Order: sequence, then C-alpha cells, then structure tokens
Amino acid sequence: MTPGDAANPSPRPAGGRLRREAAVYWGVALAVLFLFYGDFLFSDRVGILDWGKDLFYFAFLYDSLRSFGQLPVSFLAIPEAITWFSTLQNLSYWSNPEVISLSPLLPLAYVLPFMAFLKAFFGLHLLAGAWGVRLLARRCGFGLGQALVLLVLFLGNPWLVQHLTIGYSPQVSLCLVPGLVALMAAREFRPLEWAGASLLAALIFYQGALHLFVWLFMAVGLYLAFDALLRRRLALLWRGAFFALATAVLVAPKAYAVRKVYGAWQRIPGGGYASFSDLWGLLTDDTFPMFRFPETYSHCNVAFYDGSLLVGPAFLAVLAVLAGGFLWAALRRRRPAPGMPVPDAACLLAAVVFLVLGWGTVWRELCAAFHLPSSEIYPFRFLFIAYHFAIFFIVDRLGAWPAGLAGRVRLGLLYGLVALTCLTFWGRNRELMPYLTENPNFYGEFSLEEFFGNRIVALSGDTRLPIAVSPNRIVVTPPGAAGDRIALPWLPRDEAGLYRFDGARPVDDGPQELTVLETTAAARPVVIVADDSRRGPLGVAALAAFAALTAAVGWFARRRPGPSPAGHGSLFHV
Repeated sequence: MTPGDAANPSPRPAGGRLRREAAVYWGVALAVLFLFYGDFLFSDRVGILDWGKDLFYFAFLYDSLRSFGQLPVSFLAIPEAITWFSTLQNLSYWSNPEVISLSPLLPLAYVLPFMAFLKAFFGLHLLAGAWGVRLLARRCGFGLGQALVLLVLFLGNPWLVQHLTIGYSPQVSLCLVPGLVALMAAREFRPLEWAGASLLAALIFYQGALHLFVWLFMAVGLYLAFDALLRRRLALLWRGAFFALATAVLVAPKAYAVRKVYGAWQRIPGGGYASFSDLWGLLTDDTFPMFRFPETYSHCNVAFYDGSLLVGPAFLAVLAVLAGGFLWAALRRRRPAPGMPVPDAACLLAAVVFLVLGWGTVWRELCAAFHLPSSEIYPFRFLFIAYHFAIFFIVDRLGAWPAGLAGRVRLGLLYGLVALTCLTFWGRNRELMPYLTENPNFYGEFSLEEFFGNRIVALSGDTRLPIAVSPNRIVVTPPGAAGDRIALPWLPRDEAGLYRFDGARPVDDGPQELTVLETTAAARPVVIVADDSRRGPLGVAALAAFAALTAAVGWFARRRPGPSPAGHGSLFHV
C-alpha cells in the first residue's frame, strides 16, 4: 500500500450511517475472503513447488512449541528433499530470514491441531488485511464504494493467491501493510501510532517476509521523498527517519543473526521485463499456462509464475483514464482542491519509478553503481509495488459520487471497468485455486523426536552414544574418560561455529566433512548448545531502546508541535 490521502475527503458519516456502512463493508469483506480464499482455508491441503519447504518450516516450528515449549534456534538437520537454494544448506533456524521467528499468533500452536494452526495463521492475516483496508479508508476519508474497491483490488488481486500457490507463504504478511499505513495516516503526528507502524513493520520481518520488508522500506522512503519535494517541506522526512530508526531497533536482534550467517553471501540481481510487450504480457496474458515448465521461467523475459500480475485490460483502462485526467488537469492548473493534490502526484511518481526499476538491467546497474545491498535480486517484482501505488491512486481519484449527470455517467463507467477487473480477478482465482489445494500434508503427524532420532546421533567409534535432543540443545553421555572422541555425522565441520560446546572441544584431525569433539572432563555430559546470537539479551535491549526512543520523540513532539498547512493533506502530514 502507499501512503496517501483522499483527494476529495467526504464528511464523516453520522453514527447510525457509520454502523450501517461498517455492516455492509464487513459483509462484503467476509464474502470476498470466503469466495477468494475459502477453498484453501477450509481444506487440509496446500499448494505446489516451494510448499514442501514451507510446510516443513511450519511443522518444525509447531512441534518445537508443542513438544519442547521452545522457539527453535537450529534445525539441526534438514530433509534432503527440501535442501532448497533458500536454506543454503545452513542449519540455523533463528538466522534464516524466511522462517517465522516471532509472531503473536504462535500461542495458537498450543491449542490447535497442526493444519488448523497453519490455516488459522493465513486466515487471521487475511482478516487483518480487511481490517487494515477499512481503517485506512476511514483515515483517508474514503466513501463506502471506494473502500470496497480498495478491498477487492488489494485482497482479490491474483498476485497474492498466485504466490501462496507456489509456496511463497511469508508474503501473506502483505496483509499487515494497510493497517501499518493507516497508523501513519493521522493529519497530526502521533508518535504512538507511528511506533505501532514500526511494530507491524518489524513483525513482517520476524515472520519471514524479508523481500516484503525491503519493498516496504523502499516504498515508504520513495513516497516520503516525493511528498516532501512536492510540498517543499523537508521537515516531513524526520518522521520517516523515526519510523526507520524505530523499526531498525526492533529488528536488530534478528538482523544481527541473519548477517552473522549470511553476511558473506553475494547475489547479483537478474534482469527485468525488456519491452512494453513483456510488460503487457505480465499484466494481461492469461492464456499462457503459468506452471508449464520450463517455459514459464522465461515467458515475457522473466519468471512468469513469479512476476505476472494479470490484472487485465479493464484495470489498465481505469488507470489510464484517471492518470490522464489528473495529468491534464495538473498541466492546465484545473485542480479539484486548493493546492496541488500532492499524494496523488507522489503515488504516480513512485509507481513510475518502480516501473522503471523493474525494466531490463536498471536495478542491477544501480546496485553496482551505488553498492546497494542486493536483497531483491528479481527486479521484475517491483511491478507489484507499482501496482499498489496505482490502486491507491485509482481509489483516491474515484472520489465521492458527483452531483451532475455527466460526472455520474463518467464515474459509473469507471466503476463498471472496476467491476470487470473484479471479474478478471475472480476468474484468475478459480484457475489458481486447484493448484493451491493440490497436495496433502507432506509430513503428516510430524514429530521432532522421531525426526531427530533418525538423524541426530553421536558416535564413539562404532558405538552410538545416549543422546537427548531439542531444537536448541543436545546432551550427549560420553563413554567416561577425558580425551574421548565423539563424532557428530549430522554437523558439517564448517557449521560447528554456530554451536557452543560444554565439556568438549572440536578437533581438526577427524574426517574432513564432519565435526569431531574431544571430551575435556571424565564422567561429565557433553552439552551442545545452538548459537542464538544472544537472542534474549538483544531482544530485551531492543525493546528498551524502542520504548525510550518512542518516549523521547513523543516528548519532543508535544513541546514542538508542527503546523497544519491548509489544503490537501498527506498520510505523512506536516
């Protein structure tokens, strides 16, 4: 979602009307969620491709909580069938940026069966998305019709269900973004609400959506820059600095662990769409079989199953009409409100920038020229960010129902095109849903005790030693004499640095590929502790620093309140 404000804010409805609109909104929202996602949420099946990996991640976390009462630190072992590129064959769970490390929904694991827990996780995120859209619409002064259009364009678009289908499940954290933006939407600066936005941004990171986290910061930063530039109010940027700093403090414990393990990993960004024909195909080509491999890896010059949006020609027609009218009015100085409608202009500019970043090798060349960290190596995904700027622009420009006949006819035609877009989304959803409900639970009743029992062993010669295993700690009972050798076939030697050893030390004269320990005391258990990168102390320090920062900024804001300029506002209003 993009930060913006309503171009023609409508008056706040009276209490009774507000309740009726809320009832209509939630009735439609629940119907949309059921129609678009019900087949997945109310089944015991999952999707294709990367779901083998994601289902293991969920099962590992679930049984760590249920059987051991622990947030896991290490996988200790990863099934050979899912040693995916994304894991880099690294055994650290806490350092993996694509797993759920923290979430307020984790307590559900203690009261729900596994598949119910997994589906509840997705379902509650979708409900949070609907709530966030409602809150954002109210903050921006949107009418009921605009709110419903925003709801469908956000939650019904093919991209989200498409990525859930192929097992990019962390992208469901996208549903937190409308609420995050709504917390920034007050006309006056409210530090507690901006701190809440930082908490939601950090939650996106802790729930494994690293790509989405990077996109969010790029989008907020770019919008703020355009908004401040167009208003000629650079003081606006300090609020963005507070959001960035507060979020960085909150994610520091996890980011430190990720960098510790993956810091040396270098990735070169790929290419994006290379022509307007490619772009048109990504937005409208619903005839190409999305999961026909290997052709889908290069259709429209990108990984089509990952980068396509398929919003349809009707959506593009709405965007062209509204953007053309806006630009024509701006050029002729026919503005619908006093002063320039800055949020709409900022949204359009940001959409164009992200569209350009996804073109050809533009992003790769920028990363090379400015030594940018290449957290996003698939620039064609920037088209998705541009889409969200575009849908906010569309909803904002639709405005309230006009009084004149010509205006009503024009707006009615635009809503008709929006309705055709919704039908396009529905048709695409029906094509994708069989793939999202294709496979049963790969792992069945997954048990970490059994999983570890077959893989986590300690050997003294040919003798298998007694061992007690949890995701965070392993206790080995050695033969008894100091200097005994213990081989750990499951632990590669180059990953031994991710563990601490009590009662033994690693030696270098064993087989090259595995870790060998030498006991340092007789009749004493050897304890192997997965390195949590000081997760506990850093977490406490981060929360304390976040609270102090929020209190200090709140005190400063009360002492030096900013003026409220007349005219059109902004979500980042100064």
